[in-house]
Amino acid sequence: MKRGRKRLPSLAVAAIVSAAGTASAQDSRWDGILSNSNWYVAIPNLVAYAGANRSQTSNPFAIGDQTLWALGTATNGRFTGQSEATFAIGPTVTAPSNSSMNGVVTETGQIRIEFTSADSPTIIGIGQMREIGGVPFMEMQMITGTSLLVTHWAYMAPYNPAVFTPPSPTQYVSADITSPEWRWTAGTTWQLRSPDVFGTATPGTFKINGYSNGYYWGVGAAPLDSLVGNFTVLGSMTPEGNVLFSLLFGPTYGSLSGQITGDATTGSMVLRSYTLSGATGLPTTASIMPVSPIAAGQTYFLSNVGSTVIPAFTGGTLQVDTSGSTFNQNFVVDGSATNRLDLRGNSAVLSGVLSDAIPGTPGRLTIANSGLGGSVSFAGNSTYTGLTTIDAGATLSVDGSIVSPVSVNGTLRGTGTVGGATTVQSGGTLAPGNSPGTLTFAAPVVMAPGSTLSLDIDGTGTGAGAGNYSRVVVTGAGNGFTAGGTLQPVLRGITGAATNAFTPSIGQQFVVVSAEGGVQGSFAGLAQPTGLAAGTRFDALYGPSSVSLVVTPASYGNLGAAGLPQTPNQVSVGQALDVLRPAVGLRMSGLSQSLFAPLYSLPAASIPQALDQLSPSLYGDMMLSARQGFYGFSDQVSQRLGTRRAAQGEAQGVAAACGDACAGLPNAAPRSVAGPLGTTAWLSGFGQWTQVAAAAAPGFQSSLAGVMAGLDVELGPGFVAGVALGGGSANTFAGNGAAALGSAFQAMLYGEYAMGSLFFGGQVAYLNFDQTTTRSLGAWNSVSRDSVVTNGVGGQVAAGLRLGFDGWSVEPTLALAVLGLSSPATVEQNPNGLAQQVNGQSLTSVRGAVTLPVSRTLALADQRALTVRGLLGCAHEFADVSATTQAAFAAAPGVAFATTTAPIARDSALVGLSADFAVDDGVAFFAGWQGSIGSSSTSQTFRAGLRMTW
Repeated sequence: MKRGRKRLPSLAVAAIVSAAGTASAQDSRWDGILSNSNWYVAIPNLVAYAGANRSQTSNPFAIGDQTLWALGTATNGRFTGQSEATFAIGPTVTAPSNSSMNGVVTETGQIRIEFTSADSPTIIGIGQMREIGGVPFMEMQMITGTSLLVTHWAYMAPYNPAVFTPPSPTQYVSADITSPEWRWTAGTTWQLRSPDVFGTATPGTFKINGYSNGYYWGVGAAPLDSLVGNFTVLGSMTPEGNVLFSLLFGPTYGSLSGQITGDATTGSMVLRSYTLSGATGLPTTASIMPVSPIAAGQTYFLSNVGSTVIPAFTGGTLQVDTSGSTFNQNFVVDGSATNRLDLRGNSAVLSGVLSDAIPGTPGRLTIANSGLGGSVSFAGNSTYTGLTTIDAGATLSVDGSIVSPVSVNGTLRGTGTVGGATTVQSGGTLAPGNSPGTLTFAAPVVMAPGSTLSLDIDGTGTGAGAGNYSRVVVTGAGNGFTAGGTLQPVLRGITGAATNAFTPSIGQQFVVVSAEGGVQGSFAGLAQPTGLAAGTRFDALYGPSSVSLVVTPASYGNLGAAGLPQTPNQVSVGQALDVLRPAVGLRMSGLSQSLFAPLYSLPAASIPQALDQLSPSLYGDMMLSARQGFYGFSDQVSQRLGTRRAAQGEAQGVAAACGDACAGLPNAAPRSVAGPLGTTAWLSGFGQWTQVAAAAAPGFQSSLAGVMAGLDVELGPGFVAGVALGGGSANTFAGNGAAALGSAFQAMLYGEYAMGSLFFGGQVAYLNFDQTTTRSLGAWNSVSRDSVVTNGVGGQVAAGLRLGFDGWSVEPTLALAVLGLSSPATVEQNPNGLAQQVNGQSLTSVRGAVTLPVSRTLALADQRALTVRGLLGCAHEFADVSATTQAAFAAAPGVAFATTTAPIARDSALVGLSADFAVDDGVAFFAGWQGSIGSSSTSQTFRAGLRMTW
């Protein structure tokens, strides 16, 4: 506890405890008046004044106070008794408060009374015996209470309770009609010298702000070399000039008593601490403060500027003693390091000019705050050139302009211009605007580590007030902004003109710092504000000459928290991004800058698509495309074997049906008539188009356009073997904008054995897909490229039965195909550092199919024949219908993620239609279409070709 805050109560209590009193200080002359008597407060002295709190943030107010005393026998000026006090506070009358009295009257009639009770601190009342109009009175002064502080003075009058009832406390008169002698004290400012209170001989200052009915109140400031600090005063002055002077130090108070004399020019007080044995301690003196500049070692009040205070800082403290006022005086400031403007928790506007007191000598000023809250606004265009220091707890709002350099340990605000270099120190805050607004600097700004840049965000406008956001603007080509400390956006609780209801959306940006000389450094963090939408946060984007706040998802791996849909692939990529995501508010570089700066700028609706673009699912799509290509090539061989069976069987059927009539038509039906080697060569051009619908991943389309050529020979009765080679262009187009373009090659050995109407066949194949990938990252204005080779080995076995019905041929067939595909690990190329390394992957297909080919041959004129074929069937995939790709950004290989393709249909219907046109000399042309139709994918193959037998 500070020295001055303990000394007075301790003196009083010590004296009370030891107050046996000095015999010579007591006299029996008062015993007859006091013994067994009753006393009350007569109107108009019924009024008292109460302060709602000790800091007196509002003026004390009048209340009714009826106090009744019942005294016992008085002996040699000593007496005891009981006190009952009742207050009327507005319409409410409190319950009686009772206490025991222990009093003494000196021979000169000075009264000291100790009031004690079980539930309140000891109270000392002081007074004087008076006789007015032949009636004795006890003129008393005291102060009581804790949270509600009540000061009271009154002429206590004797009464007989048997014949008189004292007035109720509600009957008080609040008009200023008593003790008018001291009304001149209202508004006066005093120097107070009290080594006993302050612990120093340096004078403090107090001002009486109000006076009524002998009560006064005001504010005070201890000297700077005292530990007491600020205080308020509350007390009373009797018509005779007796003063009860109470100094309130926050939770404690000390009281002095003495005399006041003089007038508004010559006024003075002599006071001492008081106890039951009388006034004690060193004297405290008060005198009217003379007209003065703001001189060293003294505290002055801003409300006196222009009257008793000359607006010139010469080393002293000017304290803002009232709140909400505007002062238009011009101030001069000298070079004293002790020049202080103390807010005392209040707010004021200085609309004049602050200038150097001596041209060429920089004036210095410290903005301090010995209270809580408040601010001072410099609304004029000030020209003093020395350092402005804003102490911790103090707020300066520059709403005009200053040229001074500024060191900020408290808070710097405003909508004006700061012309000097500004450093926001550790613990200091830069908060542009007074609600949303722009603070301009014409010199460099440095945010030191531990500082805070506080920014009101109430909308997207760049003006001032509601609907706008705060900005720091640094002008001048050589003037930069050095970031440091903490970024602190504010959405709720914004002071001044603001809606406090703005909720920014994902992707919205706010350019909160712009500096012509560039932005250097980095903030150490960003404090997320109340008022953000669920699942969102603020991040910082640094440009060469700007810093922007942007709203982003709190988690890219959980967009659902922000109300956005998200597929499993997007979750996987998003979770990797969350691991790689830099700490909030920091300047990004390398992969963080390349990856997150564009991502942070996206609106909510574009983020899922961007995550799909980052997904390497194209590599899995390529595996499925290669699978489809394998079956596309394989179907060409199956079609060839089916055509051979049909040609042989249908030739036999036609011959049997025609007998001798067909003897002149050797090629009436397509057939393979063995040449010298019994060999058939065939060539088929075909195109295959596959479409896979989007599901949890983007779908894709693939195409295979090429040629397949084969050569087969009958090695024995019913047994044929052959070889085929196929190749062409193979392309994949993913739904996320990625593409793979290249070529495909497949080499096959095939054979079939027929025994009567039964046939058995098989194929063995090697597949090679060589493709160049292009993954377009639209949000990043970048492209990742790669080259990937997919190899596969597979085969197929089939068995069926060839049946004929009235010129129709039907071949119910069962087939089982097995394929294994693989591709090696690879690393993409990307000029912006967004390349991914993709693990090697594999895919297995085990497909079973049941088909029912139907065909019929028609004999045409000129030894021509046309065979028409149809196909119905179904297929089922027993193994993989999708492909999973494991990948990581090449710059961060330790953070892997997996994506899975949209699936092809596990079950599909097979349909087809084809025609063979046979001409003479073992030559035939063919064309056909076959489709595989499933719930999530379709594949169509068109083929046309030439077959020759020799």
